[in-house]
Formats: sequence, C-alpha cells, structure tokens
Amino acid sequence: MNWLTFLREEDIQVFTSSQDEFNASCCIYIFSYNIASRMAGILNRRGVKMIIVDETHFLKSRDSLRAKNLVPILMRCKRVLLLSGTPILARPAEIYNQLRILRPDVFLTFNDFGKRYCNPRESYYGVDWSGSRNKRELHMLIERNIMIRRLKSEVLTDLPAKRRQKIAISTDSNQVKKIHWMLKKIKNWQDKIGSKGENVFGAIQNDFDAFVKNQGMEDATVARLDDKYAYLVNCYGLTGLAKIKGILEFTETLLTTTPCWTRSNSRQSARKFHTSESMARSNNKSGTKLSGSSRPTQSAS
Repeated sequence: MNWLTFLREEDIQVFTSSQDEFNASCCIYIFSYNIASRMAGILNRRGVKMIIVDETHFLKSRDSLRAKNLVPILMRCKRVLLLSGTPILARPAEIYNQLRILRPDVFLTFNDFGKRYCNPRESYYGVDWSGSRNKRELHMLIERNIMIRRLKSEVLTDLPAKRRQKIAISTDSNQVKKIHWMLKKIKNWQDKIGSKGENVFGAIQNDFDAFVKNQGMEDATVARLDDKYAYLVNCYGLTGLAKIKGILEFTETLLTTTPCWTRSNSRQSARKFHTSESMARSNNKSGTKLSGSSRPTQSAS
C-alpha cells in the first residue's frame, strides 16, 4: 500500500480459512501456507499469473505435503518472486525446491542436483543427501543467475550498527558437576569405541551388522552409540539450568538500572521467573517433555 498508491484496501482479500470464497472485485489475494496448501486445487484451476512467496524456505522439504501441493503451482505460474532472509538454513538440499520453482528447465531432477551439490552417501537408512560439494559453483550459479540479494545496510539505513557482547555470569555448581560427569562418560565411551576402529561411524554407515560382527563388539558396547547422544542432549539442557540463577541476577541488575523500571518491578519479574522454572522442573520430574533450548556455554550473550 505504501508503494502501490493506486491500490485500495478493498482491492485486497486476506483469506482466514480455506472455506472463504474468492471476492471477484479484488485483484490481490493473501494466503498463509496452510490455507494455500488446502486450496491448491482451486488455485491451480484459477490460473494465477503472478505469485509472491514470503519466507520461501518453508518449502525446503521435498517430502512435505505443503511443498507437494504448492511447488507444482509455482512452477507453472508465469511470474514468481521468492522472498527469504535465509534461503538455505543448513545444506544445499534445502534450496532445491526454490531453484526448481524458478528454473525448472535447469534443475530437472533432485537426483542430478544432489549428485552435483549434496555429496550423497549410502547410509544404514538409505541415501544421505545432507552433505555438500561444489559449494562455490552453486553459490556462483545462484548469485549470478537467480538471486537478487539486498543487505540490511542497503534497505534499512536507519538501523544502528549491530553490537555483540559476551557477559560472564555465575553458574550453579551442582549442575556444572553433572555436566562434567556426563562429559567424562562420553570420553570413556569414545576411548572404548576408538580401540575397535578409527572410523566407527563410516563403518556403521556402510554396513552396521557386518561392522558389529567383524569388530567383535558386544551388544552393550554398541548400545552406547545411543547413550552418547543421550548424554550430549542432557548436557545441552543442563547448561541452561546452570545459567538460570546468573541470568536472573544479571537481568535484575539490568532492569533496576533502567529508569522506567523500579526495584519492586524487577523483583516481581524475577519471582515469576523462579516460579516458572520451578514448574518446569516439576514437570520434568513427572516425565513431561519440555521444549526450548539453550546454548551449551557457561555465559550469556
């Protein structure tokens, strides 16, 4: 509306449900991914001439129902704009759908794309496409022929410069002891596995059963493959618990030095935080799974 001054509000229809009817007097229609996926058949029949897709990395999964419903429509559309701040979150395989939408004449099959850029490997569960190769070539191909990149400094000139700061905080000694104990267990596990072969994971990926038989490893030793990752996950969670007290202290100090906050306000917030943490621990003891994560470092940044 700020740039297309000829548009009026009544020219735009925002769909809040897949049961909504198209308003014939509108020329712009806005959908969420879920609604658009459920209305894929209707959109396909309407013959849309231009589509703008925001946060297009939501289409990264080739096997998701959302991608299966929407990617073919986007490929057939005459004009498409894909917008994303993070087109690739982790690996080249994630950008294939986006490239296929924009240039279906170049990126014909994922198999060809994967062999060129994903460094496929046979694993115990099938082909693993999570790797990468020829990254410079892929970057050059995307940057020169497909992608128009805009930096924040180019479009948001009023933003101040980004500032990063590491703040040392106190940690809970009991939680730190648990972390050290688990890391020691992992070290012992690595020493035992290492004595059976230099490249354990490569051997397991090639032939798990043959590896166990040939190396003469006991079932209990193999079971530690899972134990290692269980310990790592627990350590990752404990680093968050270890920092709670220090973060509360720092947050209270920060809030009390801000003019718009009083000491009573900050203490009340801290009490609420303590209450939430106590409830979380209670749920955790009763077997409830907690969502969320914290960085595995003993500092808050």
